[in-house]
Amino acid sequence: MYQLFETIRIENGVVQHLDYHQQRVNQLASHSMTDYIVRLELPHVGTYRLRIDYTPMHII
Repeated sequence: MYQLFETIRIENGVVQHLDYHQQRVNQLASHSMTDYIVRLELPHVGTYRLRIDYTPMHII
C-alpha cells in the first residue's frame, strides 16, 4: 500500500498551480481536488502550504 500526498501553495487565499497538482493525482486516482479545496476556509493574507494526504483504496 502506498500513500499519496500533495503539498499545495496558498498565496493570499489563491491556490497555486492546482491544474498541475490535479494532473499528478489523476495518474493514480480519480479524485477532484477542486471539490475538496472549495469547501475549505483558506487564509486570505499570507503564504501557506496545504497538504492533502490520502491512500487509494484497493479492491481485492
